[in-house]
Amino acid sequence: MPYTNNREDSPEHDDNCDKQVNDGWGPSQYNDEKGMKFSIIFVPLQPADPKCQKNAKLTTITKIVYVHEDMAVKDMIVKVLDNIKQHDLFSTSWLYNGFELAGSDSLSFMYTVYRSQNKDVSLDNEDDYMELCTQAQDARKQEVTLKLVVNADATNGEDEQDENDAEENENPRKKRKQHLPSVEEIAQDQHITELQNKYHCKDRTCPYDLCYPSGPSAKHVHLTHKHL
Repeated sequence: MPYTNNREDSPEHDDNCDKQVNDGWGPSQYNDEKGMKFSIIFVPLQPADPKCQKNAKLTTITKIVYVHEDMAVKDMIVKVLDNIKQHDLFSTSWLYNGFELAGSDSLSFMYTVYRSQNKDVSLDNEDDYMELCTQAQDARKQEVTLKLVVNADATNGEDEQDENDAEENENPRKKRKQHLPSVEEIAQDQHITELQNKYHCKDRTCPYDLCYPSGPSAKHVHLTHKHL
């Protein structure tokens, strides 16, 4: 049956059904009325430990979750993240929120339908989820492997700051003092900038950025930092 992403409009949903049956969606057509079988593989952000081997096996969390065929993509994500106890990822997941957020996307979703030749297909929007549900319901077994990978970019800045703070606490000698330029240094930098603007060569045939036309022939003399 075609995927439906609206719970109230779904003909399969009964508002009077037992709320304990498939999260209120009622009996499913698949897997003893439990729904499509999702094998969840959650890959958290791996610690940046130089001692770990390059090809070391990733730490993962594996769960089995049953998803009703009429569930919307947002409801599916809620059920999955609730089962793996990763509630802090809701606010930064683009797929859950339905649009691109200002910050980096915290999660990448990939799926593989039972006996499908297409492995780790990207799940980026509701259309992708509709395709997932359609393929899963057409398969001989309604089973899907759903992989969730925490993106490094979403937490990279915080992790780097934590690592730097930890390193400074362990070895205070490594903590560098911030250099504040003196008044003379600031004035010198301003003077150099003014000279660079003054002698910036606008001749496209000249190979130098800074030069001075010298003598009657106006030969271009390359100016270096020593000249400035």
